Amino acid sequence: LSVAMADPRDQKALAELRRIAGMAVVPFLTDAAAIQRAHLLYRDEVQTMLRRTRSDAAPSEGDEPNVTVLLNRILEFAALSGASDIHIEPYAGELLVRCRIDGVLRDVLTRPPATATPLAARIKVLAGMRIDDRRIPQDGRFEYDEGGIRLDLRVSSLPIQLGEKVVMRVIPRTGLTFDLDTLGLRQDDFERVSRALEAPFGM
Repeated sequence: LSVAMADPRDQKALAELRRIAGMAVVPFLTDAAAIQRAHLLYRDEVQTMLRRTRSDAAPSEGDEPNVTVLLNRILEFAALSGASDIHIEPYAGELLVRCRIDGVLRDVLTRPPATATPLAARIKVLAGMRIDDRRIPQDGRFEYDEGGIRLDLRVSSLPIQLGEKVVMRVIPRTGLTFDLDTLGLRQDDFERVSRALEAPFGM
């Protein structure tokens, strides 16, 4: 049994896994954020988030869809799921939102087709693009910083038959870092690497 762990040296957890699984356990190091994203993808939190999107962004009678709430929910989901890009595509009967997660483009949300134009306009305003020109491809960028989620987004719009397709490249503003003592090294290897790092020259 292969198991991703933030601390593969946790012998108590490994022993409990061996007891429950009844087989050998091979731990692999990953960071805690990646484990959290996996939990979000395969538990009810994702569905809860998408239900919130459908209800919070639903238009009142006679009103335009609340595209600000809708966009915030899409970006929140993308950040928590580790999506690398977001595709917003209008079709005849719906607006389809897809996210690329772990290299696979997944359908995550559909909205009424009337949502497409105001949502694209909102993104283009944030990205410094021309909202009055929907006939040519455009590129832009903006930063998102809400609720502890900080993202850089590179935006491209492309005119298609039913409106505009918008693609956002998601770049988290917090990089992945490891401390040496969290890499799961054996003690002798840890000491060897530490001595090499403390040397005044060479490695």
